[in-house]
Amino acid sequence: MIEVAWRLAQDRLKTTAEETNHYGIGFVGVHQGKTGSFIFVDWWADENELHHHVYVATSGHPDEFGYVTPSGLTACAWDLRVLCFEREAWVKHVLQGDPEPDVDAYLGMMLDTEA
Repeated sequence: MIEVAWRLAQDRLKTTAEETNHYGIGFVGVHQGKTGSFIFVDWWADENELHHHVYVATSGHPDEFGYVTPSGLTACAWDLRVLCFEREAWVKHVLQGDPEPDVDAYLGMMLDTEA
């Protein structure tokens, strides 16, 4: 799934990120669930906006990830923990950086917990 996630991220960034006022900073989530798997590709743009793109594969077809963002699906309850962590890190180190935004501190943050 990791290789698929990197490929999907590269494709998404090539086709969509350039249309946004992005920072070139973001993250990729990979979540293997009971009935299916999620991959999400996210990046920060326009100071405080998170662009979030979701791909899902069913357990019956684990290698066939479909792009589901237009369906309205955002994330599962477990993935929201990761999104919340990224939001808190972005606010702390970039939006409220003191005395200036500290992108390196944001990039140095790591979530090490069970969701």
